[in-house]
Amino acid sequence: MDDTQLKDIILNAVAKAAKVNTDQLNDSTKLGASGLGLDSIATLELLLTIEAETDVRLRTESLTGDDLATVGGLVQFIRSL
Repeated sequence: MDDTQLKDIILNAVAKAAKVNTDQLNDSTKLGASGLGLDSIATLELLLTIEAETDVRLRTESLTGDDLATVGGLVQFIRSL
């Protein structure tokens, strides 16, 4: 899977979790309360969706607040795996 495909999967998963269109998202879009409003349950569901669609196993203990702060942070974290 190339970087473009990975980013598309992540953008689609974020859009679905936040109930927005992908064209409303960019790398600096905040995932939490000050942005899309994803709470901890929605964030967990987002991560599970990304795992299922990419076959990448996310180790939640290695995630930091920065990784989950923005769409771009999440994309960079998953690319690093």
